[in-house]
Amino acid sequence: MTQEQAWYLKKSVVWTLILAVGPLALPLVWLSPHFSRTYKTVLTLLLLLLTAFMIYGGLMMRDKLALYGIDLDAH
Repeated sequence: MTQEQAWYLKKSVVWTLILAVGPLALPLVWLSPHFSRTYKTVLTLLLLLLTAFMIYGGLMMRDKLALYGIDLDAH
């Protein structure tokens, strides 16, 4: 007897969520039976590094805009 898998644990759904919401999809990655523990660990590290890089890049862009007199905090 085969057991029906939850739709949100399917590989295509997990990958779509990773692309859409990034690290917020990590709990589903870890719940999904389709990925090995090594794959889950590597994917988690890559997503966290990518997120940190994007945050850092956003902060650096903010500093560069301030050099040109563009204030993002001005109301």
